[in-house]
Amino acid sequence: MAVKTVTMDFFAHQDRARSRTTLLVFLFALAVLCIIVAVYGAVMLAFGVAAGERHPYGAGIFDYFDLSLFLPVAAVTLLVIGAGSAFRIISLSGGGAAVARMLGGTPLPAAGGGPREQALRNVVEEMAIAAGMPVPQIFVLQDEPGINAFAAGTSTANAVVAVTRGA
Repeated sequence: MAVKTVTMDFFAHQDRARSRTTLLVFLFALAVLCIIVAVYGAVMLAFGVAAGERHPYGAGIFDYFDLSLFLPVAAVTLLVIGAGSAFRIISLSGGGAAVARMLGGTPLPAAGGGPREQALRNVVEEMAIAAGMPVPQIFVLQDEPGINAFAAGTSTANAVVAVTRGA
């Protein structure tokens, strides 16, 4: 029986993640464009087509296109999407703690607690020491019975580790 060894090529994973990020940004831009077209279509159905004259032999979709209406609709749609994105960026600017609190996490006290909390604290401290970084703040998601965990933050200064109660 042959044993298969698995090696992890960090740089290959990094390149793959970078290309996937480019794809995600492209898909996001495409989704925004589709939303603009859908909103324009709804506005045209509500106002433009009903007020326009009917073509005796039917009309193509571009016969109803009105640039003077499309541009304001696109601008308002982009403004709403931009405002929502800006709100989310600002709400997450608090670093990993903001993400953990948003998901219902509560900070694990630096001392005390039961043996499970101490074991969690020990694991996080050992991992931080092995990584050569400061020990992050620890959050517990009390209402999550599943086994899961995540790390969040924009730098080691605001990094947190969150663990579900099930874990």
